[in-house]
Amino acid sequence: MIRSFACAIAATCVWLNAHIAPAQAQSQEEEQYARTSLYHHAQDMAKAARACDYDTWAYNKTWYDEYAKTYGLARNPPPTPYPVPCTPMGAAAPLPGASALRPYVSVLGGYAWTSSEFEVSPPFDITARSGFIEIDAGVRIPINSSIFWGARAGFLVSNLDNNVFFAPNTSDHRVTQKLSAIIEAEAGAWIKLQGKQAATISASAGLIFGEREVTSQPLTGTGTTDTGSNVGFTAAARLEVPVMPMLSLTAQYRYSLSSDRVNIPGPVQIDTETHYVGVGVTVHLNTEPVM
Repeated sequence: MIRSFACAIAATCVWLNAHIAPAQAQSQEEEQYARTSLYHHAQDMAKAARACDYDTWAYNKTWYDEYAKTYGLARNPPPTPYPVPCTPMGAAAPLPGASALRPYVSVLGGYAWTSSEFEVSPPFDITARSGFIEIDAGVRIPINSSIFWGARAGFLVSNLDNNVFFAPNTSDHRVTQKLSAIIEAEAGAWIKLQGKQAATISASAGLIFGEREVTSQPLTGTGTTDTGSNVGFTAAARLEVPVMPMLSLTAQYRYSLSSDRVNIPGPVQIDTETHYVGVGVTVHLNTEPVM
């Protein structure tokens, strides 16, 4: 009986050695593999964050979390958070409020039309149409990863001077305005697109400064020309769609309203509304954030 009992114990030991020991070895091997994988995914996350490669960062973060959870591993090394906003070498230098400057330059071209109302009795309008070019530069400061505020300044170059109309007061009139400067505040949002870039939608409002020339030419006699500066209100709505990490296609509508008084001869109040519709490109000196 004792012999039979001893044989049973020996058989059990043989079975344990044949089944449990390999399982333990396999478990230890899997855990070591998991630790190694955890380390490599942490390293790849750090590289992706420095390169602003959100897709690669998210892929490695998913597997990092999976290995840590499945095998109960300590999160060592700790995962690198993705910086928002992100620049190619990591988060930009922070400003107060944990924000970062996002400077940009835009060049737009398109079609403009204007109407100048002469406040005389009876009143009359002079209209003009022309192509235009807008060159502006601005800076955006993120409030969070989705919205921002900022400022923009630039120039508008047009040729709104080719229309001369016969007015009711028996004079021909011409209104010429070729160069304007703008300065405005901007606010907007970044909208996540497919992939790792974000489109930008914004609205802006501010002041427009122009140099205007008004000519009144009677049917007989000497004409009068008055040249002066005018200050008015301008507002714009803009959409930027990325085509490369630092380049966006841009579409914009701009409206301006200005008033000034000219002598042609005698003081005359002129109110001018101008509309600009343009497309172009925007160069971002820092890449836009990924939400």
